[in-house]
Amino acid sequence: PSGTVNFKIDGVQKTLKIIDVGQYKNLEGTPDEFTQISVFASSRTEDGAVEFSFKKGDLGNVITDFTYILGGDVGYQMSSGFSTDVTSSGDDKKLIGTFSGNVDGFTFTEGSFNIQY
Repeated sequence: PSGTVNFKIDGVQKTLKIIDVGQYKNLEGTPDEFTQISVFASSRTEDGAVEFSFKKGDLGNVITDFTYILGGDVGYQMSSGFSTDVTSSGDDKKLIGTFSGNVDGFTFTEGSFNIQY
């Protein structure tokens, strides 16, 4: 995969360029089957990493969980209280969207991702 995940955390700009995208079938073989997309982003030069996931093909406020790792601290946020707008969710091998909100005491602003996989 190529692309970036950008955001400010507590006012400090971060750009993560090491991207891993996973796709996982859930409820396989049932009428409710869906593919979950999971993104992990980190950097050689920035401290910290993020991980988030959503259902392939869904748009809007659809990120179901968001995790931030900073040093030994891990912050985790379910979708409530965290604003996301996914505008491309994998049908064309592109993941594009924005995010902001609070995660266990960290404030995220100006979050965006643009990933080709």
